[in-house]
Amino acid sequence: MKNLKKFSELELANSNKMADDKKEYLEYESVPADFYDNELKNANPLTRYYHDNRYEKIRKFISARYKNGNRILDIGSGSSSWNTSKLPVTAVDVNEGMLNYGQEKGYIKDAIVHDLKSKLPLGDKSFDFAVISEVLEHLEDPAKEIGEAFRVLKEGGFLIITVPLDTPLSPWQVLFEIGCFIRGDLLGNQYFKNRCGHIQHFSVESISGILEKNGFVIVEKNIGLLNIGIIAQRSENRKVKRR
Repeated sequence: MKNLKKFSELELANSNKMADDKKEYLEYESVPADFYDNELKNANPLTRYYHDNRYEKIRKFISARYKNGNRILDIGSGSSSWNTSKLPVTAVDVNEGMLNYGQEKGYIKDAIVHDLKSKLPLGDKSFDFAVISEVLEHLEDPAKEIGEAFRVLKEGGFLIITVPLDTPLSPWQVLFEIGCFIRGDLLGNQYFKNRCGHIQHFSVESISGILEKNGFVIVEKNIGLLNIGIIAQRSENRKVKRR
């Protein structure tokens, strides 16, 4: 009977986790299609600055290296609102409304509705650039998604990531908690009430370490007050720690 009880508790834990995952999925699904463009017009200047700053990091990293014909993949793209130059971007996200909006605005060329919990439905070594912007902090296993980026990038391809600079009592952490309290707890926005689904916390050292362990050589870092931007290159000769 003890074994049966343990099995039941495990099943209950798994069931609760599945329910939490579904809840988070539905909350993100309900985020408006124009959410990220609207954040650039938010009444709070710090919110505007944060998103504009991370988009500018992506644009600079790409523009310095982009060549005609290069293929760009945006993983967990939202609407790819960073792509104001309207480069040919393939976007992968679970929020279909954001993907449709991005296509209407010209930010996205090809859209794939896909949950990042499973393998990307894309071939090996098929892209020159991969962008993962403000996504890794939402994932249970960030290294797994970085490994997927390694898989779909061509040899010598570039991965661009941005994550919040989220260390204890960092400016971002304090401002984020205040913002979530106001927009979530006071104003009732469920997405912000659940802290936008953030479950990971990154320092410059921790995110750099994950990249290096998964076969990337860091090319350049752009560290701001609130977030971290890194461009790294897929290494042809480096041994990759497979997960």
